[in-house]
Amino acid sequence: MTHTRISREKRLEQVRRWQASGLSAAEYGRRRGIPSGTLSWWQWKLRSEKVRLRRRPERLPAFVEIPAIPVDPAPPARERLELELAGVTLHIPADFDEKTLSRVLGVLRGAR
Repeated sequence: MTHTRISREKRLEQVRRWQASGLSAAEYGRRRGIPSGTLSWWQWKLRSEKVRLRRRPERLPAFVEIPAIPVDPAPPARERLELELAGVTLHIPADFDEKTLSRVLGVLRGAR
């Protein structure tokens, strides 16, 4: 059986990838062609050398700007007119249609 020498950096990289994968040593080793005992030994050896095996997560910036989301303001209270004519009170919105109002008033005048 021939042994290939693997650099310390490559062993560290493989152990970190193994740990990050969440797989067992046997499963990770099977997928990578590395005996599980070898992975475990590399891990033990690196720990005995006080090597940090897990990478620190990237630090988030202290300040993150979140853009404002435009929000439609509440609709203004609808203005309206009140018109009392022939015993009938009309509530007329401010944005009334003049032609329609003229027709309604004509009908009310004719009812008198």
